[in-house]
Amino acid sequence: MEVHLRRLIDGLRAAGDDVELFTAAGERQGMAKLLDIWDPVARRRLAETARRPTPDVVHFHNIARELSASVLGAVRGAPKVMTFHDHRLLGAPDVSHQPRLRASLISATCVLDRRVARRHLDAAIALSRDTALLLARYGFRDVCELGLFAPVPPEPTTEPGQCHTIVFAGRLAPDKGAALLGKAFEKIAEQHPELRLVFAGEGPERPELERLAGRWPDRIELTGRVEEDRVHELMATARLVVAPSSQRLRPETGPQTVMEAALLGRPVITAEGVPMAALVRASGGGLVVRPDDVDDLARGLEAFARDPAAASAAGRAARIHAVARHATEVAIPQLRAVYRRLAGHGAGVS
Repeated sequence: MEVHLRRLIDGLRAAGDDVELFTAAGERQGMAKLLDIWDPVARRRLAETARRPTPDVVHFHNIARELSASVLGAVRGAPKVMTFHDHRLLGAPDVSHQPRLRASLISATCVLDRRVARRHLDAAIALSRDTALLLARYGFRDVCELGLFAPVPPEPTTEPGQCHTIVFAGRLAPDKGAALLGKAFEKIAEQHPELRLVFAGEGPERPELERLAGRWPDRIELTGRVEEDRVHELMATARLVVAPSSQRLRPETGPQTVMEAALLGRPVITAEGVPMAALVRASGGGLVVRPDDVDDLARGLEAFARDPAAASAAGRAARIHAVARHATEVAIPQLRAVYRRLAGHGAGVS
């Protein structure tokens, strides 16, 4: 969400809009977590900020996690829109396994938050078709589907078929499919000794992946958490980028990795049900495999490992499609059109 928000602000400012960012002070701990339910301080601060002067549009992001639903009613006299970066407000858990009492409390809070959001929001922005359908089903007004976006990087200097690295970038967790990818790699590793597997990220599956890397010390690398530029460098020299997320374990609206890899001209393997699987299918820029299926994932890896020309062709197709649909230059005008319609303006907004 933070990456998306930075790109959004940069794109709006480049288009000539005035943007002021309002954020929480930091993650709450202990009894302060009660403010996640209703936060009068944040509500008052936002109301004061919005009086200097009243904005044309207020755009919310992740209020249930970072602030509280109380801020939705803080600003009067301006239309309100919210981007749904995950399904927490729609009742989905943050993690695949959590204590039953905590899960029940979050679920009950989400029902209240959803009612508040429906009452105050003038428009809801979904990052995928599935999320848009879900928002409409829950009764949100003016649901718009505006997907993920990023600046278009330069043309890659190497084609995927010339590279020998498989890259996973994200949280090392069951819902992201990190260990699943490790098991699939083991199934093809002996037949393709030139291939390497790189995991960029941190998470609860790291110990399992470290044991796997111990069996393949020259073939599997865990970089830990790295900066965005480094992730892009890894992907730009990859044969293949893999994002085998499990919607069964935790629904998501991305992942951004799929879109970023496509913009870099890399073929992608993702799982059925992942929203960005539509990009892979529409472009022919990779493969969509069965979720939580290590054998099907291994077959996908094998397909690109044995056919460098197919990997390069898929990478080119992925980039053409992603540039046309997921470039910042495409997305920002679409979002500004929503702003102008809500604000009743024909020019810029603030």
